[in-house]
Amino acid sequence: MLKKVEQYIKQYHMIERGDRIVLGVSGGADSVSLFVVMLELREKYNIEMVVVHVNHGIRGEDAKRDEEYVKELCRKYGVNFECVCENVKELARKEKLSEEEMGRKVRYEAFSRIAKQYGCNKIAVAHNQNDVSETVLLNLFRGSGLKGLAGIEPVRGNLIRPLLCVQRREIEAFLKERNWQYHDDVTNFETDYTRNKVRLRILPYAEKEINERASEHIAKSAVILSEANGFIEEEADKLYKCVAEKERDAQSILLKPFQEAHSILRREVVRRVLFSVAGKCKDIEMAHVEMILELVEKGAGKKADLPYGIEAIHQYDKIVVKKKTKKPEENHPGVEVAIPGIVKVPGTKIQISCEVIAVTEEYRANLEKVCFQKKNDYTKWFDYDKIRNTVFARYRKTGDFFICNSQGNKKKLKDYLIDQKVPANKRDSILLLADGNHIMWAVGLRISEHYKISCQTTRVLKVKVDGGNEHE
Repeated sequence: MLKKVEQYIKQYHMIERGDRIVLGVSGGADSVSLFVVMLELREKYNIEMVVVHVNHGIRGEDAKRDEEYVKELCRKYGVNFECVCENVKELARKEKLSEEEMGRKVRYEAFSRIAKQYGCNKIAVAHNQNDVSETVLLNLFRGSGLKGLAGIEPVRGNLIRPLLCVQRREIEAFLKERNWQYHDDVTNFETDYTRNKVRLRILPYAEKEINERASEHIAKSAVILSEANGFIEEEADKLYKCVAEKERDAQSILLKPFQEAHSILRREVVRRVLFSVAGKCKDIEMAHVEMILELVEKGAGKKADLPYGIEAIHQYDKIVVKKKTKKPEENHPGVEVAIPGIVKVPGTKIQISCEVIAVTEEYRANLEKVCFQKKNDYTKWFDYDKIRNTVFARYRKTGDFFICNSQGNKKKLKDYLIDQKVPANKRDSILLLADGNHIMWAVGLRISEHYKISCQTTRVLKVKVDGGNEHE
């Protein structure tokens, strides 16, 4: 086994002469085997080692015996020893994680912290080939993509896994042959944990009833899938750079070049966009990728709700993936417009100034020039006497409408915004000047025909909106 592991180390360039390596050693067969292998290679590679043992605070006296055993091994062979004690059960409760997840987090944080403390450039952990098979099956059951089916990486950054090439039975035979003792963790034989169900029930059944080398074949398939995934990732990189656009709190996927790409590359790009917006990959499953791919085929304005408070929105020529935000009216409630006067819209830099002008004969002569010929998206003129309610500056609500033509026909604001191809995620942020549900002015867009001034107008309401740099 030693030669097999050493060849694997060389194949993946895991260890160089003079490396300083943290070893994660629990006291079980896998980690003790890693310790033995590294002792054998210590002089050949001129490496220095620090063993880190993590006591999870779960198994009481058994855990203390494991700690003492690993400590004694290190003393006997002149290896630096560090023990980290954490109450994983309590931490898991506080952080709302499973004990499995919390234990893993605690271990890797400890490895990294002590590596930094001792100036170590590598961290070695004792995953073996059976762990690869278990991981592949777990990811398959959870709906993982190709990357999840590629199993466990031999090298990731400064993390190395020298035992991935050997099966658990080879490890146990290796230790028995050299008369090395190890401590079994009794929790490894309990089926409370998801991974243990795969380890103790599913894989043994497959090896007994289907193929005695089932676990080995799964692990070897993972290697092939890993190579395939590497090629796909290279091609996906090219597509991602072409179709993904980073926005302030979102990422967009440009639909035209995206739809022309191969489906497997589209899936990989969607996965990357989701990971980027979520800031993590846990709980992002194939089903969520498919939801976005289905959204591509649906019409503009369609949405999909995703984990971590993310939503995807079809916006005509792109899909926008972003964290959900409160609607503007929740963040910035509307405000009564002072007529005449000046008000600020709460929570924004927007200022609205209003002036009422009596229409004199002199002013009437200039009405057409001032109000009809001069285009200004942020200053508008209204027939003041047609206003029936208190005017509010607010954001859209159900039932909002305006008069769309001189014949007095009504149009829902929602339908107008769709016709104008205003992206769905921007519709709630358009400031409105409202007379009840009658929208006098969708700021930056248009006013209702009902309020336009005419030759019968006796008083004009002039409204100017100043948004600083916030609204152009």
